[in-house]
Amino acid sequence: MYGRRQVGSLACCIPKVGPLDLRYEKLMLPGAPGQMLVTYHAERGSPSHERLQLLAHLAERPSAEASGGGRRGRPGGAGAGG
Repeated sequence: MYGRRQVGSLACCIPKVGPLDLRYEKLMLPGAPGQMLVTYHAERGSPSHERLQLLAHLAERPSAEASGGGRRGRPGGAGAGG
């Protein structure tokens, strides 16, 4: 099954960055029946490409909530109880 592949396009919306128009390629993995590698990409210079770059940038920075600076009133945290 090596060399078998499928290509196509996908439209989706990521709440933090907006709509994305992506191309994908699915490659069958030799020696791993039923498993495949799927890659997604946007056309260079397109709005979707810019949004993917923004999404990557957002993923590099921890959110305030993940670093402990998030909401008040978390169970066991500051503001809990009364």
